[in-house]
Amino acid sequence: MKIKTTHEEYRQDIIEDLRSLTFAQKRKVLKKADKLVLDNVNYHQGVKYLHTLDYVKRFPSKHQKTLNTTEEILLVMRTIFIRDEKQKFFEEKRKNILKLV
Repeated sequence: MKIKTTHEEYRQDIIEDLRSLTFAQKRKVLKKADKLVLDNVNYHQGVKYLHTLDYVKRFPSKHQKTLNTTEEILLVMRTIFIRDEKQKFFEEKRKNILKLV
């Protein structure tokens, strides 16, 4: 039996994961993670001298009721990259604190 997950469930996971950060920190982490995901997805979509129309430019809309497999994979990648960027952010913050001491 396949369980369908909606866009709202992925958003709730991200919200719970970033709850401890301020708005500016959340924005910084989300921008870095989103850029990394889109860069990784679009890495093999064309060559330097010829652009294609197959580039992924944005994530699926939050108002979309059903997700196809590609959109679901994109959202799973996004949550993984957000957790990774959050971890890097905290490591960088710890390094800066330790330098002061």
